[in-house]
Amino acid sequence: MNRISTKSATGLLSVISIFLAVGSMVYLEATFPWEGKNIEAILSLYYERGPGLRIAWFLFATGCMLIIPLSIFLYSFCKEKSSIAKTGCIFGATAGFCYMLGIMRWVIPVHYLSQLLHDSAGNEIIKQNIIISFNVLNSYAGNCFGETAAPLLHGFWLIIFGSIMHKNRIGWKWFGITQIFGGVIITLRPLEFTGMTTLGKMSDYGLILWSLTFLVFGTCLLFSKTDLGVDYDNK
Repeated sequence: MNRISTKSATGLLSVISIFLAVGSMVYLEATFPWEGKNIEAILSLYYERGPGLRIAWFLFATGCMLIIPLSIFLYSFCKEKSSIAKTGCIFGATAGFCYMLGIMRWVIPVHYLSQLLHDSAGNEIIKQNIIISFNVLNSYAGNCFGETAAPLLHGFWLIIFGSIMHKNRIGWKWFGITQIFGGVIITLRPLEFTGMTTLGKMSDYGLILWSLTFLVFGTCLLFSKTDLGVDYDNK
């Protein structure tokens, strides 16, 4: 991939990924306040919101999925294709997959469960089976992948990539520093499940920092006429 196309593709992926993920997240926060509700109320609310809610979750998952190609493009920023750089790229791509897997539970399985609950006509046995299924699904796809594996891998990717940028003076030095700082905070997410709720919730601030810096970075890559000091891979 040549110099211009790599720069444009990286900038475009950064902007689209952030807009899809953040835009859909804001919409979901406003229209689907599910946290703290019992499972029957969550599924009933999901059913009432209709296709628009499923589309929002799908766009959220898509925005996170774009981290996969984005991490590969960002790998081309590295002057030396070291094992550490390759490991960081793998961490980033896997993080995108884990985020997508965790979020996609709301697009297909939860839609099925909400429909099943609506059609059960108050059957208590069916309702209890639905509740058990939701709990298992939420713990496996949501907690294990979306809120444990994904943020850990995401944070490690940012720490590695930020360190490489800062050490080799690739691109903007401030960008590398913010990635390291944001990555460290993002890795705190799993602490929420150990009882350290406050530290775990701090991960949200790391995601906000990462989103803002990547949006600025991607926008500058798209509209800047210079290469911003980035060493692109021309292979």
